Amino acid sequence: MDNGLSRVDYDLVAKTYNQRFAVDAVDPTGNALLSLVENYRAKTILEVGCGTGHWLTKLNNPDMTLYGADLSYGMLTQAESRAKQLHLVQTDAEILPFTTNQFDLVYCVNAIHHFGDPRKFLSEAYSKLKPGGVLAIFGRDPHRNNNHWYVYDYFDHVYKNDLARFKPWKRIIEWMDASGFQKIRVFPVGRIVATKTGRDVFEDPYLQKNATSQLILLSNADYLEGIKNIRVALQEAEVLGQDLVFPVELTLELIFGLK
Repeated sequence: MDNGLSRVDYDLVAKTYNQRFAVDAVDPTGNALLSLVENYRAKTILEVGCGTGHWLTKLNNPDMTLYGADLSYGMLTQAESRAKQLHLVQTDAEILPFTTNQFDLVYCVNAIHHFGDPRKFLSEAYSKLKPGGVLAIFGRDPHRNNNHWYVYDYFDHVYKNDLARFKPWKRIIEWMDASGFQKIRVFPVGRIVATKTGRDVFEDPYLQKNATSQLILLSNADYLEGIKNIRVALQEAEVLGQDLVFPVELTLELIFGLK
């Protein structure tokens, strides 16, 4: 099933994509992933939508067998250059070419909204997990009222697109339950607060065109129009002697289920 929305061509941004991680002083997702691996003693692990291998390299342990799956060849090339011990496969999330009951942990980070058929991915993940294995979905749900991001305010269509691209957690949980997962829960992982004031907003690396899928999917004209909207708002605030605030308050969460 195709969700009818444009997909990001990550081959085009693969070489520079890891720059986004360099600006994160706090890594709540990485810490939660490490705790999950430790608590469930996971040794055979698969990340779906692994990209450049950023999260897999955090699990660099000789006792683990690490697999990564991604549709982008460019991203997988970057992952291979970072860690030769990774077992990497180019594939759709809905077709995981692995053995039934192979993994202790299957996870994805900020990726499930890119999958053409999330429900089929959940069924595939269930099949590939060992009995007692864990599925972990890290990300955020823009349908919930716990996110405020200035990009939604200044760039036309971005919020509307996200509501279409991101399935509500409630729907994901229903699909997990239908696939057979048990003890399904949603846990808070952390909260990113990186609010900018005034013209400091232009130093925000996530404001760059190729930094996030939300902006990548915009046409150049729509992206430049959003930048113009920010400049106009700044000028109006400066005339009034005001400091314009650009909020970044995003809640990161984890959906967890056991086979």
